Amino acid sequence: MRLYYFVVTLTLMVLANPVYASEKKQNSFKTPTASNLYVASAGEVVVTFLSKSAAYSSDLFLDGSSTAIFNNQTAVSGQQFSLGSFKAGTELVFRLFVNNTGYSFYNGDKENNPDNKLHTAFKKAGHHSMIVGFEDTFKGGDKDYNDVIFLVNNVTIRPAVPEPQVSALMLLGLLMLGTSRLKKLK
Repeated sequence: MRLYYFVVTLTLMVLANPVYASEKKQNSFKTPTASNLYVASAGEVVVTFLSKSAAYSSDLFLDGSSTAIFNNQTAVSGQQFSLGSFKAGTELVFRLFVNNTGYSFYNGDKENNPDNKLHTAFKKAGHHSMIVGFEDTFKGGDKDYNDVIFLVNNVTIRPAVPEPQVSALMLLGLLMLGTSRLKKLK
């Protein structure tokens, strides 16, 4: 009976270990994400460095800024970085600069990247929080998206807004349907 309690206690300790659980959760990205990140509500946005599994040294930037948020080789897990305050709906584009190769990779559309490949994967981490994983190798490398992993708070993912041409064509189609229906009624 004592052996049973010992085994159960040991099992619970291993399963309840937050480091084990968070590492497993953070590194289980399934597919890359082409979505964009937007500020959910007016206020501060904070990035928390979670982990890295990369030999390359990379700096994370908010695109348009010349100041790095962190370096994946020197940042400590759990370290937080304030990006400042933003208006709701502001698009956040992160740029990963790989020091060893000179390439920059971006979240969002694959057309933003020099190899025309997606380099980020997202996972929802609670209300208005997202875990972001970056792939740091040209042509997508091993596609595990764990070379740099960080949490961003006060963000949401919105699908891309249709191009104006698509909206205009749809409106034209509806207008044509309406006029043909009016002709049938006469």
